Amino acid sequence: MLGIEDSLCLLDLFVEASYFRTSFPYLLIICLCMIILGTENDFSVFVVLRYKSRKSLWRRQTCRALLLSGIITVAEVIVLLGYAVSCKLTKYNWDIVGSYFFLNMQRTLHINWYSCLLVYVFSVFLFSFGSMVFYIINRWIFNIPVASWFSLIILFYFEYYSKYTFFYQNLYLKYEDWIECFVWNKLLTALLIIIGLLGIGEWFSYKKEFYVG
Repeated sequence: MLGIEDSLCLLDLFVEASYFRTSFPYLLIICLCMIILGTENDFSVFVVLRYKSRKSLWRRQTCRALLLSGIITVAEVIVLLGYAVSCKLTKYNWDIVGSYFFLNMQRTLHINWYSCLLVYVFSVFLFSFGSMVFYIINRWIFNIPVASWFSLIILFYFEYYSKYTFFYQNLYLKYEDWIECFVWNKLLTALLIIIGLLGIGEWFSYKKEFYVG
């Protein structure tokens, strides 16, 4: 991106940040947030006895994940907007010949910049919340933090290196997705997957047996 700063706009930052979410450093950030999520002690004797209803424990965990995902989303958007302001980037220039979008795609595109911002906010939130829900479900299944970490990493890299899409690739928003109007379909697919995971977790919390004796 060196030497083309004048052709960049805020929407380009959103796309570049979407690329970053497919990288291992971003996954490490999510893993760090899951440590902050604090599920390590949720299945201790004290907590199990305190939350006699398994569903109340599950819902407490998902509410924490919901709150933390919101914080991550707000923080990431603020960082990008702050960078855009400091670099004096325009909000939108995809409809201009010579823009960074035009240099990459050899065409122009007219789109409302705020719809791109909305899509980006949803994609960050769904990425964070979906990762945390998947991790929590694995904690319920294995009750071993390391196994839960590995299952998340395996899913992440399986999608990255294979042609199959389960969750993460739906939140990898490329320029082509904007041209072909696929972004909302991909977000809807990711949302439905999260709803399915929440349903699985709700069912599993009903079936789960705790052994505290």
